[in-house]
Amino acid sequence: MLSVQSVQDVFKDGMMNYDGIIIEGDNANVIKDLQDGAIHKNDDLRGMFKDYRNIIFNCIDGKYNKLADLCANYAIVTFFIWDDLVLNKIPPSFISLLKEESYGYL
Repeated sequence: MLSVQSVQDVFKDGMMNYDGIIIEGDNANVIKDLQDGAIHKNDDLRGMFKDYRNIIFNCIDGKYNKLADLCANYAIVTFFIWDDLVLNKIPPSFISLLKEESYGYL
């Protein structure tokens, strides 16, 4: 649950202008806990999601979630949030996986 609560630090004011949010992850237990009401049992999570009318939870296969896995592992060893999207500050492996996972959507 700590990992889900840390998302609160990433939320920007602009994200609150949307009616809904999609939460994806490759950990079926976490997604199930959230779907089964963890949001309603935790004050921090309830506050974070209270303004959304629609919340969709989606558990995806880890092989289709390589970019998220890279981000999670990267965040363990260093600061992960890039407010400035200057390419020389973003790891090349991130750019490569982003291109790979975006192929077909562009």
